[in-house]
Amino acid sequence: MKYVLDTSTLIGLERGNKAVIERFGELVRDENIFYTTTLNIAEFYYGYAGKSKEVKKTASEFLNRFKLLTLTLDSARNYAELAYLHDREGEKVEDFDLLTVAIAIDNNATIITLDKGFGRIRGAKTLLLQPHIPKA
Repeated sequence: MKYVLDTSTLIGLERGNKAVIERFGELVRDENIFYTTTLNIAEFYYGYAGKSKEVKKTASEFLNRFKLLTLTLDSARNYAELAYLHDREGEKVEDFDLLTVAIAIDNNATIITLDKGFGRIRGAKTLLLQPHIPKA
């Protein structure tokens, strides 16, 4: 199965979030392929814009572990259709989220995310990683 890691998942993995790492580890055991997009890399790097060269290098090495997807003519068309549909229905969705979904649709991939907002985007296949909350 193909998966696209959105920015929230990348951040969770990079920061060592146990729940994200455990769930991701379950997926790695199977023969899945993991991607991210140029858009998610842009969002991820935004958090490193003011950091030192060494910290940026570490972030870059982390991101190099994933295969990269980007916009194609088909995903650009998917984006336009999705944006129009959501705007017409009065549901504003972040452009980067819509673009990520459009790329995932173009590649028949499921988005791995911690962001519940992806679930309301038409046509998006998502796997929502819920943080593990221990019972009291």
